[in-house]
Amino acid sequence: MFRYHCFDGCTCRFSADTVNDCLLSELKKYIPRPEAIDVYKVVLTESWSTQTSHLLDDRRELLAQVQELEDKIAYIRELLSTQQLDPADFREMKSQYTTKLERLESRLATREQDQDIPGLLDAGINNLLKLDFIYQDGGIEKKREVIGSMYPEKLTFDGERLRTTRINEAAQIIYTLDKAFSENEKGQSGLIPALSSQVGKTERSV
Repeated sequence: MFRYHCFDGCTCRFSADTVNDCLLSELKKYIPRPEAIDVYKVVLTESWSTQTSHLLDDRRELLAQVQELEDKIAYIRELLSTQQLDPADFREMKSQYTTKLERLESRLATREQDQDIPGLLDAGINNLLKLDFIYQDGGIEKKREVIGSMYPEKLTFDGERLRTTRINEAAQIIYTLDKAFSENEKGQSGLIPALSSQVGKTERSV
């Protein structure tokens, strides 16, 4: 029988089957209700917009810096064409500006990828819908990937239950919504404004 154990000489041992069963049961808590997917998307989108509003300011700043560098390159080209700048100096300055420009454009490209919220939501929710199957059917690396994405912080088992200091934020929001829906099945539409105002603030220990 396989067992999990601590490091650094600790003699504590737990059955691998027991730990895996406990983890699987815990993961199932975060599987979304298929009939409420549209609600999840509304709240998660609002949460993302609230928590990442500063990224818009960052993007505007990056665009301004890109424009400034492009203007500088255009300017030294003009100086070169009118023989006011030595070709060697032009090449050196252009190389410096181009390097900075490439770095800024790379950062902008990353920002643009982060903007595909509908695509990220669809992929994330689809994965959560089959979270238990992904964990059960996956190999060791896939299991580690699932655990790492769901539990960003240290995950411990005390013999009866799993504990961690933080859950994946999107999964935590869905769990909070599901819990509220269970308590008030008739109030889904009315719950959205109240719950979305709490998004990003919910914390849950397991």
